[in-house]
Amino acid sequence: MSYIDDWIWLHVPCPIENCNSITPTYWSHMNCPFSEKDHDLKINSAGYLRCSACNRTDMIINWRFDCGLKHGLKEVSNLNRLVEILQIMGKATTDQGFIGRLLGAVSIMFLNQK
Repeated sequence: MSYIDDWIWLHVPCPIENCNSITPTYWSHMNCPFSEKDHDLKINSAGYLRCSACNRTDMIINWRFDCGLKHGLKEVSNLNRLVEILQIMGKATTDQGFIGRLLGAVSIMFLNQK
């Protein structure tokens, strides 16, 4: 799959199942090797995340998340939770086509994972 060049800042609540953090937040790459640089994350409509400092790029389902509520770094494991989170993102953007493509891409990622 080629990367689609329509990156936006990742601004969503915590995507980890059973996390009570529902406030949308801008996410950062915690383990970025460039500690002196801004390392916020962007997402594209193909479901890939990219660090703005080190340019590490991978599928959202391969990233580990921690919102600071002490659930530890965990991968997104529940498609329904992730779709719910991305729909919250969709309410904050005017580009509904982007959200539709993103939801489709993420669903395919989960299907191909099994």
